[in-house]
Parts: sequence; structure tokens; C-alpha cells
Amino acid sequence: MYNVLIRPLKREDALISYQWRNDPDIWKFTGHRPDKIITQEIELDWIQRVLNEKDSCRFAILVDNIYIGNIQITNITLEEEGEYHIFIGEKDYWGKGIASLATWQLLRYAKERLNLKRLYLFVNPLNKPAIKVYERCGFIKVSDKIKMVFDLSRDLRPTVSVFMITYNHEAYIRQAVESILCQKTNFDFDIVIGEDCSTDSTRSIVMSIADQYPGKFKLLLHEKNIGAMANQMAVFSACTGKYIAMCEGDDYWKDSLKLQTQITFLDANPEFSLCFHGAMEVYEDQDIPPKPFVNLSTGEYSGQDILLNWIVPTASVVFRNYPDLRLKYFEKYIFGDTPLFLKVCENGKIWYMNETMSVYRRHKNGSAANRKHYKQIINQLHYINLEFEKKYDKTVKHLISKKYFDTFREYYSLGSIKMLKHLFYSLYWDHTLIFTFVKRKVKSLLTNWSFLISMFPIFLQSLPK
Repeated sequence: MYNVLIRPLKREDALISYQWRNDPDIWKFTGHRPDKIITQEIELDWIQRVLNEKDSCRFAILVDNIYIGNIQITNITLEEEGEYHIFIGEKDYWGKGIASLATWQLLRYAKERLNLKRLYLFVNPLNKPAIKVYERCGFIKVSDKIKMVFDLSRDLRPTVSVFMITYNHEAYIRQAVESILCQKTNFDFDIVIGEDCSTDSTRSIVMSIADQYPGKFKLLLHEKNIGAMANQMAVFSACTGKYIAMCEGDDYWKDSLKLQTQITFLDANPEFSLCFHGAMEVYEDQDIPPKPFVNLSTGEYSGQDILLNWIVPTASVVFRNYPDLRLKYFEKYIFGDTPLFLKVCENGKIWYMNETMSVYRRHKNGSAANRKHYKQIINQLHYINLEFEKKYDKTVKHLISKKYFDTFREYYSLGSIKMLKHLFYSLYWDHTLIFTFVKRKVKSLLTNWSFLISMFPIFLQSLPK
């Protein structure tokens, strides 16, 4: 597997590329074969000249961060078309799928950044390997010369879209994005980032990385802060890949074969709709050593497992991009990942890989650190019950009663009489759960008479007048 990226061509690339100009094998089937020995100085002058052209865009092809060839669009016209060129100068990389991976990135750049309508190329009929590459990428033969054309109005759907939302992540976003960029795959993927009008330098970092690697990113740069759930919905809608992988802006991947491993599994097992893996939990603001996010065995899990216990770190997930994944109550959820995963599970099974391939950060500004009011959590559980037509009714009621009980204990330990009154009032009106709550915890409560006695007058005060 290879990590293949394209970046803008630089003048100093001539210090390597001049050698390729003098290799007759590279130019065997082209009309661009040099008629003299090309020196470093000649190549430097040439690159400097073409980089100043107004009607061309030229890029270097990187494989595992090694410069191995060029890819470019020249003769860009007002008719919104341009001529495509590619050559791989390092012959050790011939026939390994590098050209296809680089070409898909250039096609996206031509469509989304240059707003071109078509690309064309000319190829020697004897250059059979090149013709196969172009056909595999979607170029169509239109003449016997051979001229081939790619219609950029067609869908450029990648194999994987990587979903990322970010807000005020300047300390983490570069590592998050670069951990995705370093993935080694035999398929094409793009990175869809929703930047929610951060007040720090998150946006400028994201934009600078996207400029460095054209054709790899789809940026949603919101003009005002729209909130986590609206941002998540926007990014999700912009993910067009056959599969969706997730990584939020304060997490990162730690294995360059993560994507390839999960896509290989899902391709081979169509009955599975989602797979996830282990993660390390890292505490940024506390003196706590890293620890595994979950301790699970490799195997099959269910939606019930996902809902009952928080076992799925978001940055570990890859799932199939089904057309029916829109959630009815999505904008009302405070955490959207669990309902989304449950929706994916409606289409197939879940697989866990006991390999630690991502990192989940805990920090003071993280979503998990911002403790939500208990009523918001309970409302979310009610929405899940409605979303899935009470498929998880027993589990939902169990979790709601547990949330009530845990909140009781928290407020009681803090001596917060005002919040205890509010909690009792909520429970009083939530008639459907009073029995569930009492039944679940009656044994625990009866063993603590002092707790019961102290709560009784507060309960009476909380009743509606």
C-alpha cells in the first residue's frame, strides 16, 4: 500500500526531475522527449517559466512523501477545459496504481477548484499501460490519435469520505488532519471538514493544509457558528464516498493502515454495515496516564451494546454510506454519533477489531468534558426511542432511570438543595419512569435510610403547589 498525494510543483523539484528528462524509457511513447541532455540549470529555468504560466496548474506526485513524478493541467481555456498530463519518473513505481490515485485528486481539483467542465489528453496508441490507467480513471476515447476526454460533470465519488468537524481545535487540528493524510491505501479518499467559525487559528491551519494538498479536501467554512449538530449534519451531507470514516478535530489516527484494514474487511463482508476498533484515551489537562478506551474482544456487537455502553470511539468508525441515514431528530440530539451508529446498524451487523488505531483526547474544551444537564441527556434518550420506534425501549428506560439516580447522588454529595428540588420536580412529571426508577434502585435506596429520610422533605417541597 502507498500514501499518494499531489502538491504544487516547486522550483527546487528540478534538482530531481532533470534526471528523468534524460531517461529515454520515460519518454518512449511521448512527443515530449528532449532532444538534448537536460542539466539542472535547464530544468530549473523550465520549471520557473512554467510556474508563471497563467493557463496551467502543475503538481508533484508524492509517494510516502517521496517526489516521484509530475501531474498537470495545461492549455486551460475560457471554454473551461484543459489538457491533462502525467509522468512517473521513478520507474520503481510503475504499474503500482500510483497514477490512478494521483489522477483522481487532480480531477477533483479541476472540478471543484478550477470549475472546469472537461479534461482531455493525447496518448500514443502503442502505450497500452497508460491507456488502461486513463480508462480506469474514467477517460473516454474519442478519436484514433488517441484523444481521450473526461467529463467533469460526472460524479467523482471516492471510495471513502473522511468526516471531520472542528471548532477551536488549534492545538490539535494539524495532528488530526495529518494523521488522515498519511494513510496508505489502494483506493481513493477525500477529507470533508466542517470548520465552525472558530475564534482561534483552527480555520487558517485547515486552509493552509488544504492548499498544500489540492484535490484531497472538501472544506465547509461556515460564515458564522452554527453549532456542533448543524455542522455535523452539513459535513455528513457532503460526504459522497461509498464509505464514511470519522475523526473529529481533536482526535487522531495512529496507524497508517487503519483505513485500508477496515475497508478490506467491509469489502469482504457485505453483511456488516459498520466496523470499529480500539483507541487510546489520552488526558490532556490532567495527570492521568493514557489508557484503553474500551476492553473488548474482536467480534460481532449489536446496537444494544452501543446504546447500553459507550464502547465506540468516534475516530475508530468506518461505515457504509447508505442513502437512508438521515435522522429525523438529528438536530435535537446533543451527541449525534450514537444515534447515527444505531441508524447504520439498521442495515447490517457491527464488527469490532481489537487493534488500537486511533486516539481519543479528553480535554477541558472537548464535547465529553462539557457536561450536559441531565434533562438534555434524558430528552436525547426519549428521541432515540421515537427514532427507532421503541426498538430499544427497555434499554432506554434503564438508561434514563440510571441517569436520574446518578444525578441524585451527584447533587446530594454536593449538597445542592436547589438542584435536588429541580430533579424531583422533573421526576414527578415523568410519570412513565417513576416505577422504572424505583424498581431499579429500591434495593440500593433501602440500604441507605439516612439518604431516604433526608430526601423526603425536599421531595415534598418540590411538588407542584
